[in-house]
Amino acid sequence: MKFTEMFKTLITVFLISFCAIVVMTGCGSKSVYRDSYRPSPVMSEISERRVKKDYSYRKKSERKPKSIKSSAEMDDSLNEPQPPKTSRMIHYNGFLKLRVSKPTSAINKATAIIKSYGGHVEYLRERTVSFKVPVKNFQKAYKKLKTLGDVLKKTISAEDITDAYSNMDLRLRIAEQTRDRFLELLKRTKNEREKIRLIKQIQRLNEQIERFKNKLRLLSSLASFSRISLVVVPRENLVKRAGSNEKAGFKWIHKLSPFTRIVASSSSSVSHNVPEGMVKLKFNSSNYWIAESPNGVTFISYYRRNNPKSDTDYWANAIKSRIESEFSSVKLKRIDKYKILRFTSISEKPYIYLVGLKASGGNIYMFEIYFPNKALEKRYYKSIADSISGKKSKTKKKETK
Repeated sequence: MKFTEMFKTLITVFLISFCAIVVMTGCGSKSVYRDSYRPSPVMSEISERRVKKDYSYRKKSERKPKSIKSSAEMDDSLNEPQPPKTSRMIHYNGFLKLRVSKPTSAINKATAIIKSYGGHVEYLRERTVSFKVPVKNFQKAYKKLKTLGDVLKKTISAEDITDAYSNMDLRLRIAEQTRDRFLELLKRTKNEREKIRLIKQIQRLNEQIERFKNKLRLLSSLASFSRISLVVVPRENLVKRAGSNEKAGFKWIHKLSPFTRIVASSSSSVSHNVPEGMVKLKFNSSNYWIAESPNGVTFISYYRRNNPKSDTDYWANAIKSRIESEFSSVKLKRIDKYKILRFTSISEKPYIYLVGLKASGGNIYMFEIYFPNKALEKRYYKSIADSISGKKSKTKKKETK
């Protein structure tokens, strides 16, 4: 027992002594570290930067915090109107040819149907009428119109103008940003020559911006309202194109019409400069190229196989002889190397339909132009002719009313 007690006592003394040594050694080493360590100049600079950074961080944190919205305010902000999600912008063109007993009565009923769907009459020429109807009601109105008579022909075409709108919107924003930069430079510059140069650039950009805005308004209108063209034919005076017994190489001629794109849809695209006052509707299309004005002028260009292989005059005569009976007159014209057939409809207020063609090698290069009336033909003919011949129309300073 005595030995055990002595052993415990020795262990206790040893542990107390060891702890005391450790404490003394730790305090001594701390003072040695402080005295012996001398940081290099580079490290001193780094440490100083860190201290400054930490100090600046503390300063920022000590600043008055920005106002934070309450939960109620956040709920209100969520209810604020948000920009609409991007959706495809589609311009529809519908065509109907109906056989009816009373043409005038049928057109009156058709007008009433269109108005009931929020639409209106665009042009009216005896037995041909063009309607504009909201896009959302296009299918309903088109279906209803088909009930007014026997359907002889019907077509619907849809042009996706989203890319055209996005492209024009981007060009507008770039032009506006460039003009704003020039305005800032104008404020700062003191050189008179530089001021004159900047003013000219700003004027040029303002004219460009106005043209872009007009084209955007046109594209928005085309995307908001679709067009339905209706032709009514009296039962007793029905005129049919003689296409049933036609040779295979000429059947496509009987499908030419200012209101449909049947021929163009089975062809290949030919690009042109966009005529002044019109906008290009199709991007990356392989079938045909198309531009349209806000008042219904359309310009379509394409090429198809020259089969049977013949020259320009031969094809012009082939088209003229097959469809001239449906029009009051047809005249031959020329634009550059194209031969033009100018058809005038049978009406007191006729529309004008141009078919242009040029046979070259294994292809026939063609275009179709529709003018709703002679006034619009006079207004747009030169800019379209310049586009066909590869010229750029000069922008008029004053808009044509």
